[in-house]
Amino acid sequence: MAAEQDVFDQLEQRIQRAVAHTVQLRAENERLRQELEGLEIRATVAEAATADAVQMKTSLQKLESEVTTLQKEREGVRSRVERLLKQIDSLSTT
Repeated sequence: MAAEQDVFDQLEQRIQRAVAHTVQLRAENERLRQELEGLEIRATVAEAATADAVQMKTSLQKLESEVTTLQKEREGVRSRVERLLKQIDSLSTT
């Protein structure tokens, strides 16, 4: 009878440990789910920021191109104005 009681006591202890372990695993699983959710949110934010950065880079490249074009046009206008001023000066000296 004592041996049977020992077997039941051991079985009860093993079941209690299994239950405690299951509770721990469930808590860990919930923590990991919450962590995963947070990481997914951060990944979504990072993807949006990356898309914004790509769009900004494209806009910046376009603006840089426009500035270069405008600088060339300004230099052309400056040259023409200088030529015209020289022609006007030549009229006044003759």
